[in-house]
Amino acid sequence: MHFLLALSLLNLTLTPAPQEQAVRSPLVGSDQGKKTFDAAFAPEGGRLRSIEVNVGPRFGGRVVKGLRLIAEDADGRSLETVVGPATGKYEAPIVLGQGVEVVGLSGKHGRVVDSIQFHLSDGSATPTFGGEGGSDDFRLILKLKKGAPLGRVTGLFGAADDDSITALGLLMTDRSGMAPRLDGPEPLVLITRGEVDAAFAPTVGRLTTLFYEGYPKLLERFDDPERPASREITLVFKRGMDVPAYCRGAEVSINIDWLKRHPDDVALLTHELTHAVQRYPAQRVGWLVEGIADYARFAYGPKDQPGWALPAKLTAKQSYKDSYRTTARFLVWLEEKHPGIVDKIHRRLRSGTFHIHAFQEFTGRGVDDLWADCVAEPKDVP
Repeated sequence: MHFLLALSLLNLTLTPAPQEQAVRSPLVGSDQGKKTFDAAFAPEGGRLRSIEVNVGPRFGGRVVKGLRLIAEDADGRSLETVVGPATGKYEAPIVLGQGVEVVGLSGKHGRVVDSIQFHLSDGSATPTFGGEGGSDDFRLILKLKKGAPLGRVTGLFGAADDDSITALGLLMTDRSGMAPRLDGPEPLVLITRGEVDAAFAPTVGRLTTLFYEGYPKLLERFDDPERPASREITLVFKRGMDVPAYCRGAEVSINIDWLKRHPDDVALLTHELTHAVQRYPAQRVGWLVEGIADYARFAYGPKDQPGWALPAKLTAKQSYKDSYRTTARFLVWLEEKHPGIVDKIHRRLRSGTFHIHAFQEFTGRGVDDLWADCVAEPKDVP
């Protein structure tokens, strides 16, 4: 990821506000250009009529050298704004019909903006202008809610050198009280609170790393796009807790005393983050809820978990309803025999429609028979 994009992603805040607010998107490209620009599409009461893209050679290929924005003010007078170098060949203009607005950009970039495509409010997109170079794709497009863009694109900002546009982003504002939001995954945010001293700081650092490495994997596998889990998680470090950790909503409480005695047990966070994604409606299957969370801990780690492991072998004295590691061990076996079954059970739990007969439905055998097969399996846990 290039420097400016990474910096902008860290600083971008897109939150709803009751009054109109100016927001800048992430800045794509590089920090090579020293000539910065802010270019509004049109003055208050006016509109953007057309865009011309200046394309020319560089680095052995074709790149976006500049842009020309043709607008009209509230009285119909024509206005022209040039972004980036003016030298080069302008392609055929992109003409915007009455009421049609720019809602985003996409393309490729490396040290410069190699190619660009404009996305419009009528659902169409322009041809792609520029060349085939660029090491990174970019996509800055307003998110839709009930078919309407969340916010409005009012202009462009970025940087250029003497030959090309090197970095580019969107200027955005509210639309009818809806704050601008870009399409795509929400950024992950981890907030920490509580009694953290210097001696405990390395453990907090390991938990933070595990969050940013592991939570995306849990979301990718278990999240529900219709009812997405929170992308902002709060870790609260406490003393005097009766358990190592627990999760309520998007807040994970962690027992400082436990982790000081068991500093390698950071994978407990994977278990609790699974609960943050599960968010099942009330059902009397706590054994399965905790079993899936320990299944996720086993699957997504970290791999090295001193002092914690699933049972290598299950016995008839145990039950699939014993919860936690025992149920997780059963689920690992089931997933090996019937790939995808954990995800199917999870979706039933999410929808509130799970019944124990789902095991029969998904495998052709009842859960008690499956458990007996698992116990009789000579092979240890993988």
